[in-house]
Amino acid sequence: MYNPQKLTKKIVDKIFDEAEHQSDYVLALYKIAYPSLWDMIAKVNGWPRVSKATHEYLFQKAIEFDIVHHPGVIAGGAWLNSGFGLEGEMKDWVVVPCDTTLIS
Repeated sequence: MYNPQKLTKKIVDKIFDEAEHQSDYVLALYKIAYPSLWDMIAKVNGWPRVSKATHEYLFQKAIEFDIVHHPGVIAGGAWLNSGFGLEGEMKDWVVVPCDTTLIS
């Protein structure tokens, strides 16, 4: 089992401000969920989970990003497809990683 990781609005805002493409923010947020293992992961089996409030903030940031950088796509679509899952009974600004398959 992986340890929950802390997020903040400041970290999230910086990730989205520095992103040039959807994959930039998705990968940056996943790297936060798995800080010491990211380079050893072959597959993430499911989705890391966040609280409703955190999920809403991340989704809104993804929508805003897409409106500016990818106006021809469904705003927030990359986050809907690849982002974190929603877990209602969690503390805000915590990411609970899911299981992974490590490179052998």
